[in-house]
Amino acid sequence: MKPVVTIIVPVYNAQKTVRRCLESILAQDFKQFELLVIDDGSWDDSPAICDEFAEKDSRVHVIHKENSGVSQTRNIGLSMARGQYIQFLDSDDWITPEATRTLLSAAQQTSADLVVADFYRVVGERVSTKGSITKEKLMFRDEFAGEMLRSPADFYYGVIWNKLYRRKIIEKYQIRMDPNLNWCEDFIFNLEYLLHVQTVYCVQTPIYYYVKTEGSLVDETMKSGGVMRQKLKVLEYYNRFYKNIYSGTSYALRAPVIYSFLLNFAHDDTVRRIMPGTKKLGSERTVLMHDADVDAWTVNYYERVLIRREGESIRLQYHLTHRAMLVIAYLYAFGPSCVREEFAWYVGVSQRALSQTLRMMSGKKLVIQMREPEEKELEEGEEWTVENAAETKAEDTWMPGEAAEPILQDWNRMLTDLDAMMTEGFTESEKTEYLALRKKSFEGIKKRLSL
Repeated sequence: MKPVVTIIVPVYNAQKTVRRCLESILAQDFKQFELLVIDDGSWDDSPAICDEFAEKDSRVHVIHKENSGVSQTRNIGLSMARGQYIQFLDSDDWITPEATRTLLSAAQQTSADLVVADFYRVVGERVSTKGSITKEKLMFRDEFAGEMLRSPADFYYGVIWNKLYRRKIIEKYQIRMDPNLNWCEDFIFNLEYLLHVQTVYCVQTPIYYYVKTEGSLVDETMKSGGVMRQKLKVLEYYNRFYKNIYSGTSYALRAPVIYSFLLNFAHDDTVRRIMPGTKKLGSERTVLMHDADVDAWTVNYYERVLIRREGESIRLQYHLTHRAMLVIAYLYAFGPSCVREEFAWYVGVSQRALSQTLRMMSGKKLVIQMREPEEKELEEGEEWTVENAAETKAEDTWMPGEAAEPILQDWNRMLTDLDAMMTEGFTESEKTEYLALRKKSFEGIKKRLSL
């Protein structure tokens, strides 16, 4: 079967990290990829480690070659690629299990020519989330180029490993890494690629763990005497790119910002223990830590953990509080007629706190109140009993507002992906039977809870 995505990993003396990198790729929940691991003349144990992975998985293809640098190494991968899309990794780094699926889903659903994602910046045992676009959206090339001008040397724009590319664009215009550059060669590749795209989609989900290695090629280049020469060559590409995007007065107005690139070579902020949002590595995501017997409690727990983790990217994307996200999830599941007591229980707050949250969300057009709640009053002489308790619960009529529409679309997409994930490997008849049994189990749970 032809791969949908080609993942390219150049390797050079990476025996300490390459195993973690390759394991993270093979652990992807999206399976239709080929992995091209290109050993650039390593003299440590990297070649043997790479061959070990190729022997275990037919999707892994290892190429051994004489040392020629990372640009030519990546170019070999591009020439060998068969997938519709191209994804890059560095052997020092690793990716989340949903990384390829997240990038590919965005590309397929929006038809974007380039997808860009947030990433994790790792320093020692500390990690923080990095990104530059503040809202997940589809942009035309000119708009994305304008965003890039705000921070022209940001890693978010310059690197290739947080992006997904269409191979047909790369091949049509023969876009390759410049082997004469050993600094910002990936940034130049991005600029050349952007000249031929129409749309870019930015995903506010971190999918990549970037580890800056001291003594790396970039560090050595910055210390060498060729720094300014390298910068001037990069600026030439950068300047040419914006002359293609803007013309005349539009370019002249932006020229000072464009030339500021000389003063701001590629950087990303260092993670410090005291910076807001910095966490201990391993605490940024909920992961399955133990094997366990399959029982109702454990299955329910891990399903909730999975939904919470997948839903967290949506919450962060739209800058919602946990409480607001739960309100939207409740309205998605149960519709406009809400039993206030159950609504509050679902969100995990008191009814008074729920009312405050709904008023706040109403002001942001996330929810709309259709009518005030009504409570059935007990008739004279009628006593409060368990039997009539359900009839006396107040009902609100709340609906998702205009601002919630894109959130609900992403929520629905997430649940569809989760259903596909949980039935992966099922035959069609097994899927049908599973869904029927799940519905039957749900009916049994509802019956029990209504007693």
